[in-house]
Amino acid sequence: TLEDAIAAVITRGRLIASLPPGAMLSVGGAVEHIEDRDFPGVEIACTNAPDHLVLSGELTPISEVADVLQSEGYAVRRLATSHAFHSRSLEAVLEPFADAIASRALGRPEIPIISNVFGAPLSDHDAADPAYWVRHMRDPVRFSYCVAYVEEQYPGATYLEVGPGQTTRSLLLKNGIARDRIVASMRRA
Repeated sequence: TLEDAIAAVITRGRLIASLPPGAMLSVGGAVEHIEDRDFPGVEIACTNAPDHLVLSGELTPISEVADVLQSEGYAVRRLATSHAFHSRSLEAVLEPFADAIASRALGRPEIPIISNVFGAPLSDHDAADPAYWVRHMRDPVRFSYCVAYVEEQYPGATYLEVGPGQTTRSLLLKNGIARDRIVASMRRA
């Protein structure tokens, strides 16, 4: 239900707020060369486009990785975030989050959902499994995989940016989606 979803989002936010600060780094360029590299204390949080990903981790390691990647010619930018989302930094709150989700009545979605954990449709089983929602919090976001799935299954689909921002639009453009296929729901903030 909407109420259960709101409660889950609030719980997730409170749990994350209880953690030490972290950082996230947007990286553009030939990111396939970054995916296999080992940066201690830093991991991939989002695969947004074929040439764009987001790294997540502790403050000092993120700063060090930013310096290294910038010196190698990558376009890097620190994101305005307080924590290292979709990283091992969240490990301490995964069990309490699972407990909170398990206390809610979970059911199958009424509309199809493309899972950003898998980049494929969310199954009824996963939708009702607290372990899936823990993975949704912890695992990398596979946005580019979701776009690829939609493009394969629904060629020519129109995408809707929900809210006043331009993030989804920007990421869709990086995935090769034409501007005329992206509709904003609100004017810019």
